[in-house]
Amino acid sequence: MATATGRRWTICKDLLPLVSGGSLAEMEHAVTQVAPEKHGKKSDGVDWPRTLEQFGNALAKVFDGRVFGYFDTAIRKAFKNRYTGMFRCARGPSAALNDIFVFEGPESFPREFVFVFDLGSKTGLCLSPLIVRGLEAGGAQYVEPDFFLFDIAKKGEFCFKAVQEREGVWLKRQGVPLPSLMRR
Repeated sequence: MATATGRRWTICKDLLPLVSGGSLAEMEHAVTQVAPEKHGKKSDGVDWPRTLEQFGNALAKVFDGRVFGYFDTAIRKAFKNRYTGMFRCARGPSAALNDIFVFEGPESFPREFVFVFDLGSKTGLCLSPLIVRGLEAGGAQYVEPDFFLFDIAKKGEFCFKAVQEREGVWLKRQGVPLPSLMRR
């Protein structure tokens, strides 16, 4: 994945114009103005339609010809240091209706990790821990795994906001079996 970063970006190269030149200052200013706007205060001179249009168009280019999803299963092959399984594209109303891709490789990935893959170049970008899924698993009843966006870290606790309309999840560094998520 290191070859897909820096100046050789293959997955998110369409975002590079947003983080260079005058666009960088404009985007940084917009980011600093999100918090006041969230709390009912007027933002300071942000052209929100223009900013969101630029960001939305860049994201549309990033996802053109790529899939966003997660590894649903990964099974180690007998007597080999390789894994085989399924990658589910997170598109559609239900996990059962998503595009499914079979994979084989030297690594197994947790179901909680989320990726963007360029199918043409077979290059992937792990979006976790900024975006994770299935944090509410293990409850009393089955809930279709949801996606969560990292929100804030406070005193060893991490808050993830649900993409769907439901409560966010707070994770404590101690006592929660998520070591691979916390190391990223």
